[in-house]
Amino acid sequence: MILITLDIGKASVTKDQHEVRSIRVADKSGSINLSLWDEPGTLLQPGDIIRVNKAYASVFKSALTLYIGKGGELHKLGDFCLVFSETPNMSEEVYNAPPPGGNNAPGAAPGGSGNNNAPARPPHSRKSNPPNK
Repeated sequence: MILITLDIGKASVTKDQHEVRSIRVADKSGSINLSLWDEPGTLLQPGDIIRVNKAYASVFKSALTLYIGKGGELHKLGDFCLVFSETPNMSEEVYNAPPPGGNNAPGAAPGGSGNNNAPARPPHSRKSNPPNK
């Protein structure tokens, strides 16, 4: 996927002395936080166009975050020349995430979507027209 870097967060240092940094990236579908470890995070600037492959998204601290998987790569392609949208921000807190290990929330019907916030559908009814005389 090809992305533009929007914001570079401050680095956090893990107990193993690795630097982890959150970088907000975007494409035309929206934006998301990309988590980068060690040197790659220090090489990017806002406005850089990057290509990321073998990436995956996962929820971390109630926010959807993009990670580069094992064997994945990040390449800088250029800068400031990509159509993108900052909204929706896919890394805003996830309030209605399904519980881990299943999609049935308490009170949800078995086999249901677990979405208890969906509006209720009216009962299905059919009116019959009187026969023409």
